[in-house]
Amino acid sequence: MANVTEISGRFRAQVRVAGAPSRARTFDTREEAVAWGKEYEAEVRAGLPVKPMTTKLPEYGVWANMRTRCSNPNTPTYNCYGGRGITVCARWSRFENFLADMGLRPSPRHSIDRIDNDGPYSPENCRWATPKMQAWNTRRNIRVVHAGREWTFKELALKYKVPMATLRARHGRGVSGAELVRRPRKRLVLFRQARTAA
Repeated sequence: MANVTEISGRFRAQVRVAGAPSRARTFDTREEAVAWGKEYEAEVRAGLPVKPMTTKLPEYGVWANMRTRCSNPNTPTYNCYGGRGITVCARWSRFENFLADMGLRPSPRHSIDRIDNDGPYSPENCRWATPKMQAWNTRRNIRVVHAGREWTFKELALKYKVPMATLRARHGRGVSGAELVRRPRKRLVLFRQARTAA
């Protein structure tokens, strides 16, 4: 039978069944802990092979942290996630489903990223992203539509070699289309033209 104890606002389920390894996992709610305990105990009693411990995978830490910041008000980052309505889809209440949908991280530098920052953690809204990709995908970034696609100023600046300050100024004046990404003429050229005209 599962023994559930509360530790720092989370719930630890520990299952001991004769003839099987003891297992313990921590959950955000008592209901999840009890459900997992019953499921594990039923699998052992039915003679099903015991699944290897997946808690040692780095992806398990990503999954657990994602769930905590969306559901535990005692977490320091809760206000940026669960506090503003970000949720985790029901399918991802089980780590096995999360791992099946997301796969392993491409590298240790990758972390989970929501494509729509106001959307939930779900298979269709999440990807593994590098810190650079995540920096471009924040709520602070202003997005503009150019050539039928949504861009950040940083992406436009890199693609069209236009200073970000110029893009922001033009956007602030209501400029769009090809004029938004037109490369500015160099001041030195304008200065020389003005001197030769005088």
